[in-house]
Amino acid sequence: MKPKRKIRKWLFLAGLLMVGFVLWNGRKKPDLSFFERHWMAYREGRLQYGSVGDPTHPLVIYIHGSPGSWDNAIDIAREPEIMAHTYLVSADRPGFGSGTWTGAEESLICQAESLYPLLDLDQTGQGAVLVGHSYGGPVAVQLALLRPDKVKAVILIGGSVDPDQEKHAWYNKFAKSGLGRKMIGKTWTHSNDEIWQLKPELARMAADWSQLNMPFTLIHGSKDKLVPFPNVYFVQQHLTQASLRIVRLEGMGHFLPWQTPTLIAREILRYTTP
Repeated sequence: MKPKRKIRKWLFLAGLLMVGFVLWNGRKKPDLSFFERHWMAYREGRLQYGSVGDPTHPLVIYIHGSPGSWDNAIDIAREPEIMAHTYLVSADRPGFGSGTWTGAEESLICQAESLYPLLDLDQTGQGAVLVGHSYGGPVAVQLALLRPDKVKAVILIGGSVDPDQEKHAWYNKFAKSGLGRKMIGKTWTHSNDEIWQLKPELARMAADWSQLNMPFTLIHGSKDKLVPFPNVYFVQQHLTQASLRIVRLEGMGHFLPWQTPTLIAREILRYTTP
């Protein structure tokens, strides 16, 4: 590619990123008044999490994607049946939200370990239902592998779990550049850093799926462009010791927690209602 054309291409891409960054920061802040807010320790810092419901009810742990924050669970959390019959908690993952941990955490094991304090909130003795969206999906799987005694079931919503489906798009490459990192800010830089490392992390975890024996539900849009539907086929092939329920949403994309909260709540209640 000629130098001038290459420069124009990068300037165009930079402009697109800047527009997206402005729109992200200018989005309307949700009403979070119905959540209780808490803090938990992580390394030398702390992470924030929100909770809804009665702590004596079945524990549901929501794990957000990349980028994201604990309040990404808002539409699911305010579903009446969730509020009435579960204790839902959702935490900032390391590197996101208002926590004091300032670096990107590229290890799925470390991401999962950051959520250990939430597992201890279970008062039923039945274990938690893990609900992971996008990048939160492999974090949920890793947590289930590390603490199977504390996990009752796993629900993946557009979960990024197949290493062969992980590609570095143009915006990932730009965000790795010095100019890109300066333009997109801390949150998006952390997001890009963990996504950049996700493929080898998923490859490392691939052989461990056969150890899982708790029930799984996959909720996935057939038109998901960010996390393609073939991620579901990967789970079908590798989850050999557990029951698997697949909810394919025809014509839907990636942002299901905001688009289909009632359906997701119904799938959660399959595991929390006697």
